[in-house]
Amino acid sequence: EKEYRGMWKDGQRNGQGTLRYDREGICEYTGMWVNNLRQGWGRQRYRRGVYEGQWKAGVRHGVGRMEWTDLHIQYAGQWRDGVPDGWGVQSWTQENSAERCAESDEDVADGQLRLNRYEGWFKNGVREGFGIFWYASGSRYEGYWRSSKKHGRAQYVNEAGCVHE
Repeated sequence: EKEYRGMWKDGQRNGQGTLRYDREGICEYTGMWVNNLRQGWGRQRYRRGVYEGQWKAGVRHGVGRMEWTDLHIQYAGQWRDGVPDGWGVQSWTQENSAERCAESDEDVADGQLRLNRYEGWFKNGVREGFGIFWYASGSRYEGYWRSSKKHGRAQYVNEAGCVHE
């Protein structure tokens, strides 16, 4: 069931308004509209996350922040055509003693949150170009990426601060 409260022009949503589109009232968009499309600044609440930022022609486009609450993932940065594209920061936590930190043999203690973080360039939703990846273990990778895989010149700094090129 859809419910819209806001401004109209010629029978279409235009200007500031809120659209709720599920029975529970969880999924909603509050922000600017142009000709029935999300346009400009707005906040979209999904069942499993929240996006706040810029929209263009109904899709995430410009600067914005998305949080996938069920996956414990956050992304803040540039968007293009609905996906991360440009400079951005992505982080996620690991919470489970059975999980291991990426590229580390260190177990994550029960209930302890560990944060992985990537800061760098994205292209079409994947890591592309230069970026720094901080592992939950405390080590980091500084270098280039292609299709979200390490690629090219880089250095790896372990938890003790030893540099490997």
